[in-house]
Amino acid sequence: MKTIHIFLALFIFPFLLSSQIVFTTPSRSQAYDGYSNASEWDYRKRDALTDLRYKANKTAIEQAEYEKVMGDAYFNKAFLNGTIFYDNKVTTKKYTLRYNALSDDIEINSNGTIVYLVKDKKISCLIGNQKYVYRPFIKNENEGVRMGFLKVLYEGNNFTLYQRNIKKYKPAKKAKNSFDSARPAKLVDFTSYYFAENEGIATLLKQKKKAIMSKIASDKKSKMAQFIKNNNIDLKSQTGLVLFFKHYDSLTKKQ
Repeated sequence: MKTIHIFLALFIFPFLLSSQIVFTTPSRSQAYDGYSNASEWDYRKRDALTDLRYKANKTAIEQAEYEKVMGDAYFNKAFLNGTIFYDNKVTTKKYTLRYNALSDDIEINSNGTIVYLVKDKKISCLIGNQKYVYRPFIKNENEGVRMGFLKVLYEGNNFTLYQRNIKKYKPAKKAKNSFDSARPAKLVDFTSYYFAENEGIATLLKQKKKAIMSKIASDKKSKMAQFIKNNNIDLKSQTGLVLFFKHYDSLTKKQ
């Protein structure tokens, strides 16, 4: 499967409850939605409501260098059945998707061609049974707010627990001397967790008891501390984090 220059466009019509995802390429003068003739579309409305993204092919040199890199850009290279949502409304088509953890892109298999999901806060998707959302987050206060895809681990009554699972490029290292050894370029896995109250900006959640307990309402701290102790919860594991916040959510729902 090869990636070609391609656009992913999103049409939104006021007379429809659900949105439709539309793909276009530079070689086409019209967009076709799979249901009607493209010439019937209002192109001025399309231009006003559509966010277009462009992906260039790698040069031969870049491709050759990329093939030398150890690792893969995907945690799961397979395309899985999924659903795309616009403003929480299901789109009319079915897709197969995967997450590119290196470029932070949702890739869509469109008849053997890879196209890319528009990066917009109103657009989300399911890849298999895993939900991805495009949200603002703060990893470091010095860096300010960033945007990226976050994986939803648990949606609570007043909060959401996210995971950001990405890959970063680590360049090759040459041997300094005969006692040292050269290291090839590789892709390194990075996993972090984020916490957001309601629809607020997600902030980095350090996997330390003090940092996690700071997210808990003061009148629930003692109960949550007891829950950790009684159930031997490992807050450094994903399972432990989800169990912790799921129990906390159950306490807030009783109010």
